[in-house]
Amino acid sequence: MAEKRPDDYHEPLSSEEIAALREEVTGLIESCRGLLDQDGLAEVDHYLNHNEPEMAFEGLLIELIQANKVPDSFDVDQWKRIAQTAGLPAGGVFDEDIWNKFCIWLDDAE
Repeated sequence: MAEKRPDDYHEPLSSEEIAALREEVTGLIESCRGLLDQDGLAEVDHYLNHNEPEMAFEGLLIELIQANKVPDSFDVDQWKRIAQTAGLPAGGVFDEDIWNKFCIWLDDAE
């Protein structure tokens, strides 16, 4: 099972870090467009368009976990790193237990 509380978690503080996270999350969203319905993606896009990449990523994860789907271009290390950068180990905005659900989803995806 994935590590529950990674030591290398750093909350993005600078506008450069947020921009980099937004770029990565945008790529992940694009890789998942064919897997999810338009309603779920519209909500994810809403947060991304309002420069809230952490919330967009969490929303994307919730949609993927609920649909039990994994994108074809899935890179476990990349998704873990983005989840850590987005602050999910501390709990989500939409789902306080998103980190544990994410870890279970990762285990199932591997």
